[in-house]
Amino acid sequence: MIKRRWQMLAPFFTIILLLFSASCFGSVTETREIEVAKPRYPVPMSTVEGYAKSKLVRKISVERIRYVWSAQTSVSFEQKKFLEDSILKFSNDDFELNGLKLQNTSFRTGSYFFKFEYEPPTIKNVHLSDSDVLLAIQRLDPKTRREYLIPLTNMMLANKTLFSDERLREHWTTVLPNSSFDALFLKKVNDFAAVKFIVKRLPDEQLPNQLTEALKLFDLAPFNKKICDKVLALLSDDTPVFANRLRGHCVSLPNVVLVENVSNADQPKSEKIIKFVVLKNKKLENEINTLTNVEGVTIVDRPLLLSILTLPKKYQFDNTAFFGENSASRASTECLDRKLKMNSTFGVKKLSNLDVAALISLFKAKNFTELESALSERLGHYANQRTLKANPCLVAPDIKNNSTKHHNDSKIGAF
Repeated sequence: MIKRRWQMLAPFFTIILLLFSASCFGSVTETREIEVAKPRYPVPMSTVEGYAKSKLVRKISVERIRYVWSAQTSVSFEQKKFLEDSILKFSNDDFELNGLKLQNTSFRTGSYFFKFEYEPPTIKNVHLSDSDVLLAIQRLDPKTRREYLIPLTNMMLANKTLFSDERLREHWTTVLPNSSFDALFLKKVNDFAAVKFIVKRLPDEQLPNQLTEALKLFDLAPFNKKICDKVLALLSDDTPVFANRLRGHCVSLPNVVLVENVSNADQPKSEKIIKFVVLKNKKLENEINTLTNVEGVTIVDRPLLLSILTLPKKYQFDNTAFFGENSASRASTECLDRKLKMNSTFGVKKLSNLDVAALISLFKAKNFTELESALSERLGHYANQRTLKANPCLVAPDIKNNSTKHHNDSKIGAF
């Protein structure tokens, strides 16, 4: 009987003993070493130690959080992990690290190392909803937003139900405010600045090797193929959705190549460089080369005109930014003896109804069907019959005398 009573009381005494031991010998503790780089200027050691303590507290306050995601959240496991580790930073003002003590300090490899002892805190569960995720991203500071621009963009593109186009625009343009968003995500050309550098030729050594710097360049020249390809090459493998979007944009851009004339027996060696555009549409490419080398109309040196003729149909131009009755571009053409002469500014950044009508007339006269089609589809409504009839320079071609014309003369005059 007595033995049985002792067996029943044994667990009770065990618990009492454990509680007594905890009170006598202290709670369970952990240790961790924190590195702090040696300050550039002399500061009190107490200041360096204080910084190390705050660094430790920040680390542990984040680690003690256990995120509980809503069952309705469609974000993938990998994206949840990224958000938890990099973006979600909840306030922990009520957190205190108990039993914090400095055990020892050492100095090696240019840094101070502080070894602390502390009592591990309890785990804190944080329940997450979609609105919590959106709010955390909205509150990001500029430095963090720049750092995670592409990973977050990749996530937004992969979760369109959670991230609207407006949220994507706000996220992207906060870091890159120029022309890249409309060009890449909306397939739009809103002003001349977007296509100004479409054929800017940059040597490889002048292109940045850091993604952040390459993106800044892309923001200024989103239709430059060489810059676009450079950004694509610098992307990491963990942003496939964004990479596919950028790749589709890059392959659609015209590529400008420099080729030196080849000398032969009939022609002395020349240092002249021929500029031409490499396109998927080889017939269009040949017509552009012919127009440049035979007609003297260097489309490659006219960014606006080049973009209109070579960018795929999916890119929409804001016509009001370039064209119209009140455009100042009429000064880029001159009618001499019923012949229309185009100066060096023609098609660089502005086009008028007269310019469009003149080009369509030229393309028809030379049987440049691809060029005529490309221009007519985008701007044909500017070359209306009223404009054609009212302009004395737009005369009907003399079919019989075409063979006697100078090779630089055309239906609308000399170029």
